[in-house]
Amino acid sequence: MYLGTASEDPSQGLGPPASSRNRQATPAITKGRLDTLRTLVARCFSRRQSAAIPRLELLDMVNAELAPGEPKFEEPELDQGLAKLEEANKVMIDDTGDEVIYVG
Repeated sequence: MYLGTASEDPSQGLGPPASSRNRQATPAITKGRLDTLRTLVARCFSRRQSAAIPRLELLDMVNAELAPGEPKFEEPELDQGLAKLEEANKVMIDDTGDEVIYVG
């Protein structure tokens, strides 16, 4: 039998799950970074001449196109940017989240 308080008893399910406690909040993508991402995504699809690119491959391609000294995109920032581009009907993300489809 557990003799601590309810807030200390892990079986009570109180407090956020361990995964959310350990996860740091990702700041929202800035307008400037979104504009850069939009341009580079269009460039990558144009050079690749393909309608769909795997998301992680697109991340590598976008980072390879950045100007010298410009910070690389990390996965959370890419995902935020792609979500905004999807809202603007520039790209679509397939159901698995693994493929990015260029709309234009």
